[in-house]
Amino acid sequence: MGNEEKLFDDDENWLHEEWIVCPACNQSLFRLDASPLDNSNHFYADRCPVRIDVIPYGPEYEQLEQSLALSQDDKEHSYADYRGVLMRAIEAHLKPCTCGGMVRHDAPRRCFSCSLPVISDDPDGVDLYPDEDAFERELDPQRQERLERWQAQFLPHLENPWKGPSETES
Repeated sequence: MGNEEKLFDDDENWLHEEWIVCPACNQSLFRLDASPLDNSNHFYADRCPVRIDVIPYGPEYEQLEQSLALSQDDKEHSYADYRGVLMRAIEAHLKPCTCGGMVRHDAPRRCFSCSLPVISDDPDGVDLYPDEDAFERELDPQRQERLERWQAQFLPHLENPWKGPSETES
């Protein structure tokens, strides 16, 4: 893997990609900033490494945006504040993780091997992967199978991540 080597030129590394090592189990992890071209919002369990993606389409998301009742000018004027309020509203309406933890946009990013928080300071907008295979289009069958197992475990595709009306806190 060559984790010590410089992976990218500074000009090319606009997503701040780098290898980090879990201090507890020495697992190599690949961290990078979420792409501004990605239209999903990533939420992480606060007890395990699971990530839930919420796409900004669909009735639940649109209802939450409308319930904030901010004008377009307000959204643009203070986007960071608006985004924070929106993320908290989404969190309140998402089902808990299967680990029993809550799903949050700013939960620490955790090691996939031992679940230790490895990115705790300002983790919002940072994504974590076990290796670069997650970005490859074609892998040999063994690596493809390993990637699919990892995705099923840590990036589960939920048909409906939203709580039902009786589960939502007011």
